Amino acid sequence: MDNIETEIYKKLKLFFDTYKVGEIIKIESGITCLGIPDSYYACYNGIHGWIEIKQLKNYKGGIISIPYRPGQQAWLNLFNKIIKTVYVFILIKDEYYLINKNFKQKRFVNLEALCHNVIWHNKKLNTDLKSVLRRNNVKD
Repeated sequence: MDNIETEIYKKLKLFFDTYKVGEIIKIESGITCLGIPDSYYACYNGIHGWIEIKQLKNYKGGIISIPYRPGQQAWLNLFNKIIKTVYVFILIKDEYYLINKNFKQKRFVNLEALCHNVIWHNKKLNTDLKSVLRRNNVKD
């Protein structure tokens, strides 16, 4: 996790604590296998899942390419079939986007195309995000 992703994780941790969502734990380390997301979370209502944090540096419009590392897309797709609570949390400029499907696609022609795969986005972490993370019946 680079410095910007670490800062995003800290904001997510504060969000989990402030809104009493549950617990989020940073997982990524040099000893975990390829593809495992940055964070694991467990909500107080029993729902749990995984969050991979990404930040698109210097995005100025046009093609979006999500910077997956080796093994991440395969891991995300496999576990999303099993538990449905696997997300990629992306910061683009000053807005957050949460993706929960179509992890096979890495490139999008523009932000609008990416938004067809987004289940939540906002400039702030708020109670709407809390309700998304606490669901286990994310729509396909």
